[in-house]
This record gives sequence, structure tokens and C-alpha cells, in this order.
Amino acid sequence: MSYWTELPEGLDPAQRQLVEELRALKDGQRLSLNQLERLTHYSRASWHRWLNGQRPVTVEAVRALVTGLGMDGARLLTLCAGADPAAPRQAGAAVAPVAVGPAQLPADLPDFAGRQRVVEDLRELLRPGGGPSRPVVISAVSGLGGIGKTALAVRVGRRLLADYPDGQFYVNLRGSVGIPRSAAEVLAGLLRDLGEPAGAIPPEEDARSARFRSLTSGRRLLIVLDDARDAAQVRPLLPGSGSCAVLVTSRRRLPGLAGAVPVHLDVLEPAEALELFASVVGAERVRAEPAAVEEVLGYCGGLPLAVRIAASRLASRPGWTVAALAGRLADERRRLDELNVEDVAVRAVFRTSFAALAPAGPGSGPGPARAFGLLGLFPGQEFDLRAAAALLDEPLGTTDRLLETLTDACLLEAVSAERFRMHDLLRVFAEELADEQLSADQRAAARRRLTGWYLYACHQAGRRLVAAPRDYPIDGVARCEPAIDFPGQREALAWLDRERSAVLDVVRLACADGLGAAAWLIPLKCVDYYHLRGHSEDWAEAFMAAAAAARGQELETHLLHGSVIALLRLRRPAEALVLAQVSMGLLRERGKHESLLKGTALLAEVLCDLRRYEEALPLYEEAVAGYRAGDDVVELVGVVGNSALIFYNAGRHEEARARSQEALELAREHGMRFHEGLILGHLGQAELALGHVPQALGALSEAVPILREIGNESGAAEVMEVYGNALRAAGRTDRARAAWAEAEQWFAAAGSPRAVAIRAKLAAADQPAAADHRAGHPA
Repeated sequence: MSYWTELPEGLDPAQRQLVEELRALKDGQRLSLNQLERLTHYSRASWHRWLNGQRPVTVEAVRALVTGLGMDGARLLTLCAGADPAAPRQAGAAVAPVAVGPAQLPADLPDFAGRQRVVEDLRELLRPGGGPSRPVVISAVSGLGGIGKTALAVRVGRRLLADYPDGQFYVNLRGSVGIPRSAAEVLAGLLRDLGEPAGAIPPEEDARSARFRSLTSGRRLLIVLDDARDAAQVRPLLPGSGSCAVLVTSRRRLPGLAGAVPVHLDVLEPAEALELFASVVGAERVRAEPAAVEEVLGYCGGLPLAVRIAASRLASRPGWTVAALAGRLADERRRLDELNVEDVAVRAVFRTSFAALAPAGPGSGPGPARAFGLLGLFPGQEFDLRAAAALLDEPLGTTDRLLETLTDACLLEAVSAERFRMHDLLRVFAEELADEQLSADQRAAARRRLTGWYLYACHQAGRRLVAAPRDYPIDGVARCEPAIDFPGQREALAWLDRERSAVLDVVRLACADGLGAAAWLIPLKCVDYYHLRGHSEDWAEAFMAAAAAARGQELETHLLHGSVIALLRLRRPAEALVLAQVSMGLLRERGKHESLLKGTALLAEVLCDLRRYEEALPLYEEAVAGYRAGDDVVELVGVVGNSALIFYNAGRHEEARARSQEALELAREHGMRFHEGLILGHLGQAELALGHVPQALGALSEAVPILREIGNESGAAEVMEVYGNALRAAGRTDRARAAWAEAEQWFAAAGSPRAVAIRAKLAAADQPAAADHRAGHPA
């Protein structure tokens, strides 16, 4: 039984036949009124009236519908003309057929998601204006395979139907698969579609191109050229009249297409990817497992093809949970296997892009295909030119040309002139290629080159951070080509900031692959950076991984000590205690007297954090006495300054002040600015605890600029918090709030839990002043 209502009795027979066929088409295509609205851009209310015979169906609406469905609409348009009450005709006269221009755009995706700004920008760009004498408007949309270029072009084209009523061409140039279509072949088809008899089509490409320009002159046509190989394939297909517009898509950037407005598609934003996923899977399943959905979308990396495939797999398996799919995608080695549904696969799309790379000729040096595979060995998404040169084992100039070629092929993205990014799924694919192309020894050698270069670069940066960095020799381990150096601390910090995630990725890689001393030395070269910037999570992970990899080696205890300090900064003293005790056992076993002193001081610091002051103080006194008897001034200043903290936390504030003053005198005598700023912070804290507010303010206000001068932003933030405490104790609440707010901003940006405690202070700042000096200590 039909759900349609009866049509009005007095409806014109031709109109009745048209409506009945439109109803049958809607039912056959399973189209809702909302989908009709999206396909044709006529409102669902209009379609409701038309399909119920309440208003005559317009020719424009029927044309938009058949175009949207990509079907031959001659019959419906003929019926529409016969049903038009404004079209005079004699009784019994035959209805003349309606001339239908090319309407070749594929159907729009009903679940197209995101890209709204790009769609509107392209629509505005391609709208006609200025008459036939204006230049042809061309837009070239480029992007990685699977990024959604064709879907975007179709969506834009459908929004331009009314602007180009003489027709819309759609041509798949097959530029990324097999043998691209020749311009001559494409032109022959275009000419036939424009009504040119087959016998009149000239044989030469140039003549066909000229004839195409003649036939399109003055006509309002939209031409979509999908999947272009390069600019040379496109040029002969361009009309000469400004009444036409051309939209080109390609997996390559097309800088050689003169006059074209380039649009490069990036991955979907998280909200857009979620919208696409939910439109396929259903909102209910998304709401049921939000964390698993986020995990799946993370593995898809915002690539629309990957999101659609993952969602389609779930939609076809109602018994699966989203978490089950997330578990399958979690394994990088299986990820591309999982992103495959029927005849659509992410790997296949990537392989066609890779196959389009020109192979290296004999004697021409390395080719982009080999470079792409090697870059899959890089453990992260982003890398710079010098790191790539080390990995590829090529000079900078050659590497730059290879990376530019891969960028033009949309297999890399240029973040800046010397910095590049590879999509995570592409990196998985590239690593598969490396496994195919290279032997295990070749892959290991490439990874050793990469870690060796990062060791060298971190060494070069580390020696610019502090006045007297600890010396860990890198001879025989580091790779010093290509060369890199930094004029000063600012440049070194900027490089380490950019490379922070890459350095940690390289350490993980080196430890997992057993690449030896480079894995142990890179964290040691970065310890001052971690300290200055407060990246304690990275610090802990890098040092703990390296310590495990260096088991039984000379540097094992150094790495354990670094791990302990990082864990203390993360407020994880119980874990720190375990590692400190392991280190002490190793030092005693190996008879390392000087290192034993450091281990003793460190163990005391851990016990202090655990509030076991009676155990901590004797150990610190032992360490102080040992360093006073030696000649290592740097360690002496450090241990005396830190002993001040133990006295402070034990409530022995006079002794804390005395130790701070002793350490400060030593630091100033030996020009140790790094220590001077921290020790002034210790001194200010002790003075505040003793009620000496002016002295506390003096020491703390002196400490902050020194710490900032040497780049120790984490130390400056810690001192700024205590400075706020001192200002409040002085009754200067507004300035205290400003100091706390500054400290909170830094801690929040660093992800430190201390930000929460400072927010509580800010909330209570209007309460009566109280003894608040124990909030924390600079470490």
C-alpha cells in the first residue's frame, strides 16, 4: 500500500504523469525530502508541494534533480515542458522535446561533511561575472589521495548548477592510475557532447582544442577536470571564453597551470571527521562510545577516505563495538589492512600516488621513490631538511630536490622552507615500502644515521644552553653531517622546541632497536633543555627508556639519576625512590665514589619529598661533606643549594637560609648564573618563612630576571609563585594576584598540576592574609 496521498482530481493529465514519475523516481532511489533538498537546493517544502500536486513542478527543479542523480533526464524534462501551464499548445499537439545540455556531474554525497568554508570560497570564485571577455576562471584543487578532492569538486559543481545553465562537463583524466588519458582523446569526447558530428572532429589535438574553444565561446559551461596528471594534460582542455569556469583536481600541485587559483586540501578537522563518521555509523553508536570513536578517528588522521572506510566497516557489522575496531587499528602493522572495504582501500590509493613518481634513471642519483620509502623509517610525522639528509645519506641540495618532488606529489607537506610533514597513514605505507625495497641491514644503517645525527645536533644545541654543560663525549657515535650550529641559547632553544617530539621519537626508536650509545646519550644532551623548559614528562620517559636500554653500561647510573630528578618534578617520589635505590646499589657494586656522592644527595632529596626528613638530612650532610672535600664546585653548589630545601621542608628555616647564603656566595664567586637564580629563590623562600618579608621580596625579585635571562622559564614560574606569596604577606594583594596569574599561565601551558593549586590561591586571594610560604619550592 502506497504512503502517497491522492493527487487532486482536477490536476492536468501531463502534470499528473510528471508527478507520478517523480514519485516513482524518489521511491526507487530511496530519497527523503531532506536528500532532495541537498541534491537540488530547492527546499523540502517546495518538493512536498510539487510531489503532492499542490504546485506545478518547475523545469529548473527537474533539471537540478536529474543532474544531481547523474541520470538521463530527457523524458522528465519533456514531461515537465508538456505540463507547464504557461506553455501554449494546441489540443492534441505533440510536445516538443526539451534541449538538454551536458549534465555530467556525478551524484553528490549525501553525507558530505566539513569543508564548508572551502566550498563557499570556490563557489564564489567560480561564479560567472564580467562577461565572456574576462579570463577563464580556473581553480586547481590538490591534495593527498583520499583527501576528498573529487567529492569537493562535485559538491561545488552542484552549487553552481544555476550559474552554468548551458551544461556541466565532468571528465576523469585518470592522471593517477595507469596511463593518463590524452588531451586529444578527451577533446574528442567533449566535442561529441557539444553536438559535433564524429566525422567533423579533426584528427590533430591542436585543431580539436581550437574547435572546443570555438564551440564553448559565450556559453555558460562548468568544466570539472578530475584527477589531472599535470598542467600539460590540462592546458589543451581549457576554454577560451570567460563565460566558462574550470575546476581541476589533482594529486599533484599544479604550479605550471597559469592563472589557476590553487587550493590545497588538508585533513578534516576533528569535528568534521566526527560528523562524517556519525553520518555513516549513526549518532547512537557514536554517543555510546565517545572515547573509542575518538581513538578510531585518531588512527584515521582526518583522512576522509579512511574515516569513511572505518565507518562503513562498522555500519556493515552491527555486532561490532567501536572499541573492537579501535583495537584492530591500534596495531600499525595491520592498520592499512583494516582500512579496506570491498574495492576501496587506503593502501591502494596510496600505491597509485607512489607509482606515479618518476623512477630514478641510470646514473641520475637517488630517486623520489627510494627517498619516500626511507622517510617511512622516520619515527614521527614531522622532520627537517637536515634530519632527512642524514636519513637519506644525501647532500642537502639533493635532499631538498627530492623533498620538493614529494611535496609536489602531495606525499609530503611543506610546513616551512626546510620543514616537512608526512601524514601518519602515509608514513605507515612508506615504512611498508622500505621493508619491500631495503634489506634489514640497510634499514638499520638508515636508522643509525638518523639517531647519530640527532645526537650530534642535540650536542650542538646543548652546549649553548648553560655555561658549563656536563661533557659526555660523542666521538665515534655521532654523525656530524650535515653540519648544524647555533649562535646562542635562543637559537638552540628554538631548535629544541621545534624538534622536541622528534627527539623523543628518535630516543624511543633507538632504544627499541638497540642502537646503542646514541640512545643513551641523546637524553643526557637534552637534560638542560628539559630542565629549562619544564618538560618533565618527556624528561622522565626519555631517561627511563635510555636507562633500561643502557643496562650494564657505564652511563646507566647517570640515566637513572636523571630519571629520579624527572620523577621528583612530576611529584612521583615513590617511583623515584625505587630508581634511586637501584642506582645506589649499582654505584656501591662498581665502587664509583664520586657518583656515589651524587646518588646519596639524590636519595636524600627523594626521602625529603616523601617527608622522611630524619632519614634525608644525614644523607645530605654526608654528600655536602664529601663535595666540600673535593674539587667539583658545580656539584658542591648544587648539593649545598638543594640541602637548603631539605632544611626548609623539615621546618629548620634558619639553617635553610644559611645554606642558601653559602650556596649563593659560591655560585657568584664562580659565575654560575644558572645556579644563582635558583638559589635566590631558595633564599627568598626561607626569608619568607622566617617572616623577613622585605628580604624575601628582594631575593625573589632578583631571582626571576636571572632565571629568565638564562632561559629557565620553569624555574622562573616556580619562583614567581613564591613571589606572589611574599607580596600577599606584604599586603600587596593585587600584585600577588598578578604574580600568581603569571605562574599559573606557565604551569597550565606546561600541563603541570601546580596550576590547579595556584588557581585556588587566586580564588582565595580576597581572604585575610595567612602564612602561605610553604606552597612549593623552586627545584
